[in-house]
Amino acid sequence: MGSVHNSQPRDSGVDIEIVGAEGPESYRSAEEALTQLRIPVLLREDRPHERLYVATMDGTGNSMFDDEPEKWSAVAKLYDQIEERKPARIAAGYVEGTYTQNGLLKKPEKLWDGRFGHTFDERVETAYLQLCEQAKKWLDEDTRGQIRIAGVGFSRGGEGIAALERMVHERGIRDPVGVKVERDAENLIVSIQYADRPLLVEPGRTPQVALLFDPVSTGVEEHDRRLPPSTLSTLQITAQHERRDLFPSSQHVSPGFSEDHRNYNAWVAGCHSDIGDTYQRNGLGTLSFNLGVEFLNRLSDQPYVEKRSVPDDPAQFVIHRSDQHMGGLYGTRGYDRDGVRDHVDTLAPEQLCRRSVVDDCNRKEPIDEALDARVERRTGASLQAPGKAEGGHVDMAGDRATWPGLNEIVEQVPRAGATNGGDPMAAVVSEYLRGPWARQFHADVARELAAREEQPLHVAPPPTSPAEPAREPPAPVR
Repeated sequence: MGSVHNSQPRDSGVDIEIVGAEGPESYRSAEEALTQLRIPVLLREDRPHERLYVATMDGTGNSMFDDEPEKWSAVAKLYDQIEERKPARIAAGYVEGTYTQNGLLKKPEKLWDGRFGHTFDERVETAYLQLCEQAKKWLDEDTRGQIRIAGVGFSRGGEGIAALERMVHERGIRDPVGVKVERDAENLIVSIQYADRPLLVEPGRTPQVALLFDPVSTGVEEHDRRLPPSTLSTLQITAQHERRDLFPSSQHVSPGFSEDHRNYNAWVAGCHSDIGDTYQRNGLGTLSFNLGVEFLNRLSDQPYVEKRSVPDDPAQFVIHRSDQHMGGLYGTRGYDRDGVRDHVDTLAPEQLCRRSVVDDCNRKEPIDEALDARVERRTGASLQAPGKAEGGHVDMAGDRATWPGLNEIVEQVPRAGATNGGDPMAAVVSEYLRGPWARQFHADVARELAAREEQPLHVAPPPTSPAEPAREPPAPVR
């Protein structure tokens, strides 16, 4: 990046480079692109049977139990927000990253795990049981409950999320009643046997999305990490300035948009943990975190996580020389050769392709169009947390430039007919009138009329319509 200046004072034991305007601009461009990403709305206020589970898996050496809160990763911060806020019909689970074992006797195992990720399976299995336990709780409360999943991961935790979503797609969601579990000293599952009980949800029936903060596959290449057909949308945030040879970017989705604007891979300024938001000077980390918040909030018609304030001090916007960690033992040959971050495309063991078990080891599986037809997709900015404005009005409609136009509304008609039956145009228009744009329009009209007549302001609610019939189909780990 042409605007990176010479080395400045150190932070977290490594040199830092102040970035110019192009650094934050890469995030602004990504934020603008996000308004074009067609994200599924998985949780709606007028559909009380929907439930959203946020599975979080942390990065290498990252633990919200061992680290000070100011060093928590974006993943841990998002999990903590959900736990603190306890939004209705949303729950979350958390699993520490690799290389987080405690105790002197665990040092050799920890080093082995750090390089080769040998606890990968245990962490994914632990995250899966957390999901099953929460799904069971929800379905006991509401037998018509509809489970949806948002996976959030950093570094090798991003690879874990990809493997978890494949596991859910292939296994379905199992009933945890009667399960027999063995755990290690880190509370990770090392052995598990489920009772012979009916599945809570059949394989391939659970809509999923993935939020991946700079996923890296070092040491876990022999696991199948192809995002499955039930992963309906993916946001990957990739660190443009990570130098280390051992940290090539794992490309779960192609750079830019893919699959008809349903996936987006943003290459932005920063090293690996700048994107993971673990450094003290975290201007870029804050921008990365806020991109993740924007994606997650658009999964619901009500915001449930909050963006952080962006620092005003330009000195907070730095790229860390992550290759200087571990006493500078990391090699940087690939980056030094051309100034471009290395990446890998292989997402599954090559032997699976050689045996024709899978068609393509280098890309995610295509989105299941039948499952996709069950959800509504929206573009535009997320709703912001409600706040009083002048006259008591609450603006939740976002930027007017992102409001859906006539063409976008009409394009929803065939899908509404296929999904709901009846009069598809009436269904789409009715949905629009319940949305934030219609509420904003009615508020604007009421405000204008009140101003003209010099009468007290009264904001009339938009027309209502009958609610759509429901469609049929954990504690953190230490």
